[in-house]
Amino acid sequence: MANVDFPAGLRPVSNGKAGTAPRMRPYTRSSTGVIYEGAPVYLAATGPGTAAQTTMDPAVLGAAAHYVGVNDTEVFVYDDPDQEFLIQGDSAVATPLGVIGNYCNPLNPTTGNGTTLQSKCELDTSECTNAQGDGDIFQVVRLWNAEDNDQDAANAKWVVKISEASHVFTSGGTIA
Repeated sequence: MANVDFPAGLRPVSNGKAGTAPRMRPYTRSSTGVIYEGAPVYLAATGPGTAAQTTMDPAVLGAAAHYVGVNDTEVFVYDDPDQEFLIQGDSAVATPLGVIGNYCNPLNPTTGNGTTLQSKCELDTSECTNAQGDGDIFQVVRLWNAEDNDQDAANAKWVVKISEASHVFTSGGTIA
């Protein structure tokens, strides 16, 4: 069975603490680009924003909890270091269970769906490695256990965390 190709960015599924709700906190930003819901949010000199795939900054705050327009100065971010996210892979993986624990790049972290206002970020499953390299901000936790998720096909769903080496810890508030 083929998986549906509908990337929706990072969707919080659990933060690793039994029974607790995902944590999100507000951050003030001075940049003016849009941020789509579910996009990885990076800490830049101008405050939180999304970075182009070719200029990955390892200072990742988390994932945007909502759409942020060009004139919005605040973004809520799922920023708990134990937060787990559901994300769609871009291609089939030869040995799906072998990917668990590996590090992967985001694909299309800045693009979004203009109708749903959701990120189109995917997991670059063709670039997963067991050693973290440049741009490898996600660590694969497990395959999403769902009846309609074919692990052997393209667009399979995965549960990931932002890798410990990539996650920046801050207490929220204003970032400049």
